[in-house]
Amino acid sequence: MLIRKVMGLRYSRAAIVLGACACASGAPATRTETAIIVGPPAVVIPFGDFVPFIDATQEGGECKRIASTEANEPTTMLLLAFPQWSGTKRNVSVTFDSVGRPLRYSDLRGDLRRDKTGPETVILIDFERGTAHASNEWPDRLGQDAEGQAAVALQAPNLDRPQHMIELVKARCGPL
Repeated sequence: MLIRKVMGLRYSRAAIVLGACACASGAPATRTETAIIVGPPAVVIPFGDFVPFIDATQEGGECKRIASTEANEPTTMLLLAFPQWSGTKRNVSVTFDSVGRPLRYSDLRGDLRRDKTGPETVILIDFERGTAHASNEWPDRLGQDAEGQAAVALQAPNLDRPQHMIELVKARCGPL
């Protein structure tokens, strides 16, 4: 069995930014943790062949707005959470810059608990880099990873058309 980082893409950049902000401001350094699991490695597949383990839901949803600063620029994250009675969940977040351009998109589906006993699908788009990443994780089972261009991912039906979800998040969570 191999040891691999879980969701390194999701947290590595934020940890670096937070650490840099803490050091630059003279504040004490922040402690970061990286989760690891023991299991088989993920299979890398073509982006268009990716099939999410967890289907998308758009029913209901609760909004949260988080104001922050990145590189001395104000940002706003809009989070739309879809709790489900079956134990699965979906959280879609979009981080916008000060003029309302999306910087990052995140769609987390499935078992979002820390112990990760069930399946999870993660879809990430980094608009600044023009990249997209999708992965399926399920402890002790073979996962899948796919990477592609942000512009392609935005309209991908197999990812539940993230461009549509960005508009839905903005509509349900209010103006920026």
